[in-house]
Order: sequence, then C-alpha cells, then structure tokens
Amino acid sequence: MSDKLEAMNSRNLTTMTPITHYRSRNFWKWHNELVRKGFFRIYCRSKTKNVYSLKPPLEIIITSQVVSRLKLRYKPDREIGGILLAEPVRIRSANTLLINRLRFIRNVSKDPGKYQPKGDRTQHMHKCLMGTKSCVRYFPIWFHSHPRKSKNLPEIINTFFMMSTSDADKATATEKITYSLNTEHRTFTFPSALILVTYDDEAFVGIYGGYLAPDDFRVYVQELLGKSAKEMVEWGLEGESIWRKIAGILGGVSIGVIGAMANHPSLRALANQIALARKKMDADPNYFSISKDQDLKIIIPEPFSEG
Repeated sequence: MSDKLEAMNSRNLTTMTPITHYRSRNFWKWHNELVRKGFFRIYCRSKTKNVYSLKPPLEIIITSQVVSRLKLRYKPDREIGGILLAEPVRIRSANTLLINRLRFIRNVSKDPGKYQPKGDRTQHMHKCLMGTKSCVRYFPIWFHSHPRKSKNLPEIINTFFMMSTSDADKATATEKITYSLNTEHRTFTFPSALILVTYDDEAFVGIYGGYLAPDDFRVYVQELLGKSAKEMVEWGLEGESIWRKIAGILGGVSIGVIGAMANHPSLRALANQIALARKKMDADPNYFSISKDQDLKIIIPEPFSEG
C-alpha cells in the first residue's frame, strides 16, 4: 500500500486546456526532444560527462487530487515521503511539470523527525524515468513532509518553523541519476519538495535544490522581504485582508532585525509567515505555494542564483 502508484485526473488549472505531451518508447529520443523544447539545460560538461538540470522558467502544477492525497496521508507527528511524478508538458505555451501522480514510499527511519525511504533511491527514480507501457515518462521529484507538532512549541508556531529546509534537507536537495550512452555519461539532476499541512488544513509545497531553486527558502524569503520598514507597513495597510495587515505590521517592525539576524529560528518563522501572507495576497508564487482544495501552482522563475 505504501508503495502504490496513485493516478489522479487533472482538473481546475488544466481542465479544458490544450496540453502537449512528449512521449517516446526510446529514452534518449525523449530526452533529446526535451532538450530541444527547453526542458533541460547542460549545467556543466566535460569530455566524458554532461550534467543536465531542468531549465527555468517552469510552471509546476500539482493537481487537486494529488493535493488531497498528500493531505490525507500527512502525519502531524512523523515525516512521510515518496516521489511526485512530474510529466513534462506544454500548457498555454509554457513549459510545465504536470504532477497528477505520486508514489508514497514507506519511511523506515526510527526517528519520527527524519525520512529514510525504503529501498534504493536510484532505482525508484529509474522506474519513473523509464515510464509506463503507454510511454509516459516522468521526472522524479522526491518529497518528504515536516511534522507540525512539537513537544516544545505550540502547533501554530511550529508550523512556520517547519516551512524551512533543514541542514539534512539541503544535503539531499539535488537528486542525481546517471546513464551511459556509448562513451558518454549523462547525469540528470532533479529538485526536491517539502510538504507540510498547516493547522488550518492547507497544503504547503516548496520546491528546492536541483540547480533549479534555492536549497534554502531563506534565500528567496530574504529577497521577498527586501523592502524598507515603511514600505512594508504601507503594503500591509493597502488591503482589507487581516492577513495582509498582520504581515505588513510584523514585516515593518521586524524587517531590519531579520536582515541582521536571519538565522535566528523565531525570525525565520516570522519571515516564513510574512512570505506566505504575501503570496496569498499578491503575485504568482515562486518556489512554493499553498492550496486547500484546488490545483496548486508553483512558478520557477529565471534566473536563479545562490550567489
């Protein structure tokens, strides 16, 4: 049951929208076609080895059915995980990763705060890339959850703490698999996903790593909070939403402190809270998003640089 492949039907963002699929019985033909269509880029190369990463900009759509399954299986006191199966498609002229399938893979770690999947990680990824009998191949995006319950903190506060990637998460942020073609070795890299279901039953999904997104959401959050205190308060007072007002006031009071003490846990939690509030009220979400019962859309912008 834990390893069962679960297929979902698309709706909401993808209903009645023309979708271009890229399918082939031959893996290398499929890969070369995706290179031509702009899904892959060569991240680094040598005479005998090329390393490919996904190429931004990209849109990621997680269907409402997958969101529902993640929420249903989420454990507030123990990490779960598996693979999001992302099919590369083109929707409304945008390169898109359509996630309407996932595979839950049992956590064999005895530590409830860690995720260790059963079996070989590379073999799990290989099965996704080799595809189905109908030639549907998928990019494997490993996901794991963070529990929102804590022995030391109230649940509402710990929820925001857990929306950051840990040192262990960052160590495995970029998943790799290598294939040989004649005398050439091709390594493919993919990002990971962090899952959390909030205290008010919203699914949070963040994409990180893979030479595609920040390994640490703080990199993006700090850019997101790159306003003066005055600008932050003004932004909060522009709208009627209580979310917006709270975020604006907190951001205005704390923006200078966050810049100086970005690693302090309580300030990281505050930054995450403000960032989520802003994403609820403003532009399209980059790198992470939230959904209660709709398709979840994440935008991977271009360019991204950690330096």
